[in-house]
Amino acid sequence: MALNLVEISLPLSNIEIGKAKSSIAKIIAHAKSNGFYEEWLVKWMLFTNDFTSATRGEKKFIDYGNWVDYYLNDSRYIEFTQGVEDTRKKVRLPYQELINFLGDNRHTRIYVDNSPQNYIMNRELSNLTQRNLEAYCQAKPHTTPGPIVRLASLQKIDNDHYRCRLERANYFDQVRTNLTLDYPLQTYPETTLRTRDLDSDNNLKPFEESALVNSIGVSAVVYYESSDGQKHFFMKVRRETQGVFEKAFGTVSGAAEWIHGADIPELRYFATREVLREFRRETGFEDDNEFIEFIAPLALTRELIRGGKPQFFFLIKIKDPFAVDTTVPFSERFGKSEEGAQEFKEKKLSFSKITSSLSPELATNLVYTFEYFQSIARIPQEPVNL
Repeated sequence: MALNLVEISLPLSNIEIGKAKSSIAKIIAHAKSNGFYEEWLVKWMLFTNDFTSATRGEKKFIDYGNWVDYYLNDSRYIEFTQGVEDTRKKVRLPYQELINFLGDNRHTRIYVDNSPQNYIMNRELSNLTQRNLEAYCQAKPHTTPGPIVRLASLQKIDNDHYRCRLERANYFDQVRTNLTLDYPLQTYPETTLRTRDLDSDNNLKPFEESALVNSIGVSAVVYYESSDGQKHFFMKVRRETQGVFEKAFGTVSGAAEWIHGADIPELRYFATREVLREFRRETGFEDDNEFIEFIAPLALTRELIRGGKPQFFFLIKIKDPFAVDTTVPFSERFGKSEEGAQEFKEKKLSFSKITSSLSPELATNLVYTFEYFQSIARIPQEPVNL
């Protein structure tokens, strides 16, 4: 039987710790077989997660903990509560919130000013980051210059309306800047793009002034409700070959891609379309209209780990994949899908690693997810009740 949040959040004796480890190990072993984890376990992992950890991943191109020393005015600060004892924890998220789409803001729109033009990196920045690109491609030889969309500007018109400017770029532009942010520069090895792209107060520069490509990312927490009303969340461990957050739990996510001739009149609609494309590619479900119950945009943010890269967060509710009459089950489709097979792997997790194994992207997406559940239940979005 699964332990509840109160049992594992209160001080435990050595015998109780042993039982907790055994119980959680069995639960995770079962969940890994289908990719879905029970809500209580996801909440516990989120509550115990260290958002400021500097130990995740390699530090050659992006030092995951480096953002902590900067962006003090840009970080979002929230409070978690947990259990009947109302245990509280204050958290600094590695994201700056630009637009929150929850509650009264659900009708907010971001209009696109122009038909996206081609982004051309200036020669100085290109020369400065050539070594960044070469080193990255040598470390990750499967990297290709696919089409991406960068957010060149964002301006608020009023409470419900924004305007933005988009540009067509390629993934190598992103590699040169946001993905090698902490790599010593060729001409100035004592500096990095992260430190060069800060304002006078060591915070983010506006999109219009930033030298980084700042391509748009999309991410979605995927869940279903079983017949007993319990929520189950989809999570998989990312492979070492991925650009960021390798060997950590991730979810459906990727870069927004430019399609030649596509019209983008409104950015939120475009991002929604892109996250659905990622869902299809990573899960193997082509006919998602009948499988998805709803999709909700949660927020537009800037990720501080990658120097202010714009990131949309979504929530996708699907039908119970183990109750839907499909020829191939969800877990098998996922394992065979092109993106799922490439990006994710099975991983044996020790008890000590479970509490710090959520990627910052997934963890923050989960924060907005539980705020969404509180908002539709007419409960204040903060503190986040875990």
